[in-house]
Amino acid sequence: MWILFEGDPNPTKLKADISEVKDLDDLKYIPKNEIEILKDVKPPNIIFFDCNDCIKSIRPDTLLKPLADNKTAISPLIVRYPVSDSSNAIKNEYQLMNLLAQTKPNESNERVLNLKIRITEKKKAFGDWSFKEIAREIYKNDLRTMRRFNIEDLPQLDPPIGEEEIDKQLKDKALIFKNCVNTNGATVREYISIFITIAVKHIQKHKDPTTTLSVESELEGTRGYGNLDYEIDINDVLVLVIEAKNLDIEKLTTGHIWRFIQWFGTLQFPKAGISPEIECNLCDYQKAKKVVSYIAQLLQAQAYALRNRNDENEGQGNKRNKP
Repeated sequence: MWILFEGDPNPTKLKADISEVKDLDDLKYIPKNEIEILKDVKPPNIIFFDCNDCIKSIRPDTLLKPLADNKTAISPLIVRYPVSDSSNAIKNEYQLMNLLAQTKPNESNERVLNLKIRITEKKKAFGDWSFKEIAREIYKNDLRTMRRFNIEDLPQLDPPIGEEEIDKQLKDKALIFKNCVNTNGATVREYISIFITIAVKHIQKHKDPTTTLSVESELEGTRGYGNLDYEIDINDVLVLVIEAKNLDIEKLTTGHIWRFIQWFGTLQFPKAGISPEIECNLCDYQKAKKVVSYIAQLLQAQAYALRNRNDENEGQGNKRNKP
């Protein structure tokens, strides 16, 4: 049976005879007697994990034989253990500085700490989430059966966006990049920014002057973290997040595919609808205008909703203040 001590680069084969070992609780005594680093570790402090999930530990009463049959060098059993029985978990800056102060400097007057980093929250960078994962992990749904969101059902943009600015900016980009769209992520974002900036400027001018675009803004969420490609806020409320995802370049060489997720649930009971794929050939300025209008329609709907909410709050406040 193959095991991997958490933090080690490679797994190791457990050479001891485990034929008489019933469950994982019994197994704790085997590597303890065989592996030098575990000799001073109490068995209750040894925890086992599946290699695909290092957050939820495997129950100690799990039968060993069916588990051992599937533990190979590619998919080993993860063994977590404290460095020693007196090891401390560092959870904040104060604890780190306290440990540093207690560590004696070496000959070079340097304090060297031997630390093991363990990630306790199962989070992923926002850019690493796929549509399938969002549907499954966030909305507890299957992408194929999710409620369909038709942007055409949103109120029409009033006033509409003109074509001149879209045409000019796309032609300028096509000229300087020699009509290359998907050469790398930075080039793709140059094109995407045209759609977003025109839509934001339109809503800022005609609907709500507080509409703001941020690029590479940091956000820490309950499921994700990192920099958002594009974030749009109205009245300091985040209303739209846009992430650029890589696609097969051979499949799409002259444009982008856009897809939108509409969230209409709550934090406790999240629900969502997803739009069909909207292919936008950057040489077709009519399609490009339609995508820009879709983004602006989404922002317009959010601006109306926030305005109505603020009006309701003000109305309730006026009622309470009446003598």
